This record gives sequence, structure tokens and C-alpha cells, in this order.
Amino acid sequence: MFYHVTEKWDGGDLVPCGNPETFAERWPDAGELAQVHAHVVHLYSNVADAVRHAAWFCGGAGDILTIDEDAIDWHTDDLEFPHPVCARVPAHAVRRLDGEVAR
Repeated sequence: MFYHVTEKWDGGDLVPCGNPETFAERWPDAGELAQVHAHVVHLYSNVADAVRHAAWFCGGAGDILTIDEDAIDWHTDDLEFPHPVCARVPAHAVRRLDGEVAR
């Protein structure tokens, strides 16, 4: 099981922001990492890291999503710390942490 944090999941596929400028705007300390990070969906391998990210990024109010790791083609990104990433997460592999699908 992997985890992803988003401000509000709309029930669709999870896709990268795709725009390094948007990524750099959200994470100004990312610097040149934005060029690489903007093209993958970032995941966590444990819920504790996802909860910490939600507290920092969304003030604790974002959606923590669970991802069926067997349903995606993922690899490990080691740039700032080891974590799973992938090009896209299909909606059928995503659930909210509480088990609900998007409304």
C-alpha cells in the first residue's frame, strides 16, 4: 500500500502537475528538483509520512489517499529521500484513507 496527499481528490486519475514552474511555486526550496519532480506523482510508503506531509502541506485538511501498489508501474525516487513515484495513478487504484471513493 502506498499513500498520496492532495488538497482535494476529485475522483480522477492522479497525474503529475507537469509544470516545473507550478512545482517550484508550491515548493520554492525545490530549486532544480522541480524540473524532475513536476513529471511524476509522489507517493509515500507509510501512512506516518503521508500524515506529516498533510499537516505541513494542507494544514492537516487534505485528502490522504491509499494507492494499490500492484496496480501501478512505480519506481523509487532517491533525490531528497527514498519514496515511490509513478507517471500516473489510475482512479480505480485510489481510495481515501477512510476507504471512501470520491464523491
